[in-house]
Amino acid sequence: MNRTTSSVLSGAFSGALSGAFSSLAGRAPLAGLLVALIILPAARESFAATKQSKSRDAKAAAVIATFRLLAQQRPWRCAKGEPVQAAPDWQAKTAQCAWQNRLQMRQWVPSQSHPDRCLTHQAVWWRWQLARHGIAAPMAAPVWDRGWRAQSAATSASALQRIAVIRQASDGRWIATEWTWTPSLRAATRKWQAGRWKLLADAAGQLRAPPRNVGGPETLALREAWEKNLKGRAGEVLPDAWRWESNGTCLRMETVGLSQAQLHLPYSRDEVRHEQRAAMQVQLARRFPKATWLMPFRLLRAKDADKGA
Repeated sequence: MNRTTSSVLSGAFSGALSGAFSSLAGRAPLAGLLVALIILPAARESFAATKQSKSRDAKAAAVIATFRLLAQQRPWRCAKGEPVQAAPDWQAKTAQCAWQNRLQMRQWVPSQSHPDRCLTHQAVWWRWQLARHGIAAPMAAPVWDRGWRAQSAATSASALQRIAVIRQASDGRWIATEWTWTPSLRAATRKWQAGRWKLLADAAGQLRAPPRNVGGPETLALREAWEKNLKGRAGEVLPDAWRWESNGTCLRMETVGLSQAQLHLPYSRDEVRHEQRAAMQVQLARRFPKATWLMPFRLLRAKDADKGA
């Protein structure tokens, strides 16, 4: 075939292809069918990717609920070693082991609840778990938020890896779980175990809830100061207050607006009179800011109050 013949065939093919598309342009159903055939493979790939992503998420969530699925073998009761510690108001279950006792799982369930308790079970367990392993911010939220339905924390000390998760089951019960893993000395086994552990870590990371938005910088500073002054005691954040327990007494801190509120007066009679007088002066000053008073007084600004003015 010479160059002249090749150019003639190429021109004929181009003309035929152009004519075919021109005819399709006048036929809307055929053009739509051609576009659908082009888009279909891309849509199939997108659907497959979405399905695969959901499958990974489902597997990651399942390893938290089923220890056998995480270990890929039937677990057994751990040999006698470190005793299972019990958190206050929680009952510890028997620890389970796998991977030649290198993988361990422990669980706790709440004991009988009392309607008049100051803090929830989950707030007590969360503080206990952080304190016994020395976990602090920003590795984990130092105080439990009552709006959370799950929370997790992960730490590593030398060769020991640790993941803790507390979550509310579908039936409303709370379950606290802790996994520990000591990597194998064999490289191939350690690599396989690391893959299973990463699956658990990803699932626990999905349960990590963000802290509640506390408001402006002043409220944030007060929140940080309150958390530091808890000094190992359990605390809990409610929608309208912060609560903690000290020596059997339930304490509460809340924001009070300019409306009427209860004032906790001291027991001394003289101090009560001073408190009542000060409270009345504050209310009158807020209600009549331009009034003239027989005894002058003024309200201290927040920045002056810290200086003792």
